[in-house]
Amino acid sequence: MPRNPDFVIIGAMKAGTTSLFRWLGRLEDVELPATKEIHFFFDEEQWSKGMGWYQSFFDDDAVTGEASPGYTDPDRAVLCASRILDTLPDVRLIFLARNPIDRLRSHYRHWVQRGRERRPFPEAATVDSTYVARSMYWKSLQPYLERFTDDQLLIVRFDDLIEDGGAWESILGHLGLPPHPRPTDNQNPTEALRGYSKLFDRLATGGALARLEFLPKPVKRAGARLMTSDSRRYQELIASSRDDVAVEVQEELWNDIAKLEAELGTTLWPR
Repeated sequence: MPRNPDFVIIGAMKAGTTSLFRWLGRLEDVELPATKEIHFFFDEEQWSKGMGWYQSFFDDDAVTGEASPGYTDPDRAVLCASRILDTLPDVRLIFLARNPIDRLRSHYRHWVQRGRERRPFPEAATVDSTYVARSMYWKSLQPYLERFTDDQLLIVRFDDLIEDGGAWESILGHLGLPPHPRPTDNQNPTEALRGYSKLFDRLATGGALARLEFLPKPVKRAGARLMTSDSRRYQELIASSRDDVAVEVQEELWNDIAKLEAELGTTLWPR
C-alpha cells in the first residue's frame, strides 16, 4: 500500500547523503526506493503528478524514505520546507553538515568531473557562486528550523558519520531503528575518477547507466574508457580545487555557520 515516507535526507550536497542512503538501505528493517533523489518537492513536473505518485515510491511496511539534497538549496528551501510540512507533517528529517569549505571544494570537483565547470577553482568559487550558496547551512536550514520541531530535524556532522563519531547511532535512534554496526565504506569517488564525457553525463542524468548493470564486465570496462577522459586540462582543474579560498568567501561562510551554531547552541567546527 503506497504511503508517506518515514524520513527524508534533505542535504547537504556532497556531504555523505549517498553513503547514508546506501547504508540505511542495507538494514533489514529498512526498505528504500531504487531512486535516491526523487526531487518531488521542487521539481514542478514531479510535483504536478501528485502525492499518489510520490507515495508509490514507498510501498513497504518497513522504514522507508528518500534523499534529495536539493531540498535545502537556498533558492528552493522555503518552497520545499513548506510543501514537506503540508504533506509530511510527521516526517523525520536528516541534514548532514560538512565543513563548508571542504564541501564547496568537493562540489567544484564534482562539476568539473561532469564537464559542467571549466573555470579554475579560484575563479569559480566566488561569493555569489552556487558552490558557496550550497555551503550556507544557516540560510539553507532556516525554513526547516522555523517549521519543524527539534525532534523532527536531526543535524549531524559529516565527519562524525564517516569517522565513527556517534552520528550513525544518532541517526538510527532518530529513525527508531535498533542498533547496528556502522558501515565503513563511503561514496566519495570524485577525485579518484576520470572526467565524464558528455555522453556519460547524459546517460547518468537520464538514469540509463543503472539499466546497463547487466552487461558483462569487459563490455562495461570498454564503455567506461570511451565515456571518460583524463586530459591534462581536467587534471589541472581538479588540482586547482586545492587552491586557497578567497578571504571574502571564508568570511561569508563562517558568518553563516555562526548563525547556525547560535541556533543549535554548539560549535560545529573550531576556527
